[in-house]
Amino acid sequence: MDKAIIFGVFDFVGFHVCKTLLDKGIEVKGIRVENIGKTPFLEEKRLEIGRNANFEEQSFLEWSLLGKPEKPINMIIFSLYDFFMLYNEAILKKEAFIQPILSYLERNKNKNKTLVFILPIQLLTSSLDSQALIDLKGFLDRTLNVSDNIQLFYVPTIYGPWQPNTFLFQQTILSKLNRNEEIKGFREGTMDALFIEDVIETMIEIIESRNPGKYLLESGIKNYWDLCAAFLNIEDNQEIQHELVSMVADTEIIRIPLRKVTTIPDSLSEQMEHTQRLYDNFCK
Repeated sequence: MDKAIIFGVFDFVGFHVCKTLLDKGIEVKGIRVENIGKTPFLEEKRLEIGRNANFEEQSFLEWSLLGKPEKPINMIIFSLYDFFMLYNEAILKKEAFIQPILSYLERNKNKNKTLVFILPIQLLTSSLDSQALIDLKGFLDRTLNVSDNIQLFYVPTIYGPWQPNTFLFQQTILSKLNRNEEIKGFREGTMDALFIEDVIETMIEIIESRNPGKYLLESGIKNYWDLCAAFLNIEDNQEIQHELVSMVADTEIIRIPLRKVTTIPDSLSEQMEHTQRLYDNFCK
């Protein structure tokens, strides 16, 4: 049976990847990075996947100190997108975090493993204009040097159930529900928008192919982020950067339209209904 490791397993995209792999009968070792702050609704997420016999949760410290051999791993998955959108990229500079990962990758370099990175589309820009993106790229460059079979997925805004409140869509939904949540700022790429279930379906298919490459995932619909924003009645805001990023000319990038695109009313209604249920249960 295939087995995967997911770092940051309870983060937004990492969590959805985990659930999808478990639904396909794949064993998942979920690594919880414990020293980057509190994970919202952690227990609720554990309830969704914790009863699955194919799931094993481990803290990063436990994993890094593991002395006994473990079952062969086929996929190693990092959602640096989540680190970026949750403002947790600072840990990617810490040697206590980097070295155990580098050592593990070096020991298992030639053992038929696929290393998967999910990345913000901003990393494709010609100039990295924030320290956060520089930190992501620094970690990425170091890990790429000790791996052979690599898949890089570049994604814009991803939305859907469990979206953090660092995204404008979720901020707007919470506002409509009269929920006051601390907001850190605006980082998402507004060049496009992808519903989480749609993007995970396409991504998992590519991951299972084991074909190395750089993939840019797209909705294939013009101004899709703006269409989603209009559905939520989000008004134009000067803080929202609508510029189309000037992407680095990279002939290796493969543009992949999603296999399916759930309609905006269906996808955003699902996110709104999930948020309503989540906060109603949380307040009981």
